[in-house]
Amino acid sequence: MITLRPSAPPAAAITEYQAPANGSGYDTAVWDQPIPLPVGANLCSWMPEMTEAFGSLGGGVVRTSDGSVEGGPGCTFTLADGNVLQVRNDPYYAINQYTSVLEAATFAGLPGRMYSFMPADDPDVTCTAQLAGRSIAVPAVDAFARDNNGDQQAMCALARHGMELLARRYVPLAGGTPARDAIQDLPPGALDAKSACDLAGTALYHLNVPYREEARQRGSTALGTTCMSAGQENTATFLLTTGTPGLAGVPPVAGAKITTSRFGTSYTLRLEQEPARCTASLEFTGGRCSS
Repeated sequence: MITLRPSAPPAAAITEYQAPANGSGYDTAVWDQPIPLPVGANLCSWMPEMTEAFGSLGGGVVRTSDGSVEGGPGCTFTLADGNVLQVRNDPYYAINQYTSVLEAATFAGLPGRMYSFMPADDPDVTCTAQLAGRSIAVPAVDAFARDNNGDQQAMCALARHGMELLARRYVPLAGGTPARDAIQDLPPGALDAKSACDLAGTALYHLNVPYREEARQRGSTALGTTCMSAGQENTATFLLTTGTPGLAGVPPVAGAKITTSRFGTSYTLRLEQEPARCTASLEFTGGRCSS
């Protein structure tokens, strides 16, 4: 369970989130689709299947880099023409940084966005295509020049073409099939001996809340362990409980607007919206709740 509230006094009424037209905001669709590519172990095991397709964008692939082995941020294809495609997996979260490119886009008939955090005249310019594929982790394709002499317009076109190929191969909504190592459900025992703070790190990063270990305040309630982190704008509180019959054992907030949805291919998600905070509760297989 995650409860997010503003650190400053909130508005007096519940406001409905509207995603900005330029694609800079969160994906508001139900996240009910499979994860297209592996996350964590076997992160880049699909790379040989895409080497020929990605190579067609630049004279062939001359080198690949497996981020799960080499410690890099993703799976990288270096093309013969000197350009590079890097594939990452991220949630579709809000962009608050400076951008020289930020616009809504469509890939293989699906929504997404193009963006770049680099100035257009920077010799190290990078452009990214990200798909809003209604999954917990969605692919992003970065394009940049190996010799740090890229043209932003060309890099954006390359990232777009790379995403088109990737989506058609692995994203079900675009007619693809998830990679064989893209595990969709938590393995048995994944939450054993875990605390709320053990699970909070990645979520805190994407919620614009301090995610350093020393910033987290550990605690407990009758339901389970808690973890709280406060930032200048938002405060997030996590609860992990494994001793109740799923969401039925976690009473909803009185007076909140409650919505039941899907999260991934197997899990039930409950959202409770109030003027001052929003709570998301997720039930894992086996009657366990977490976030």
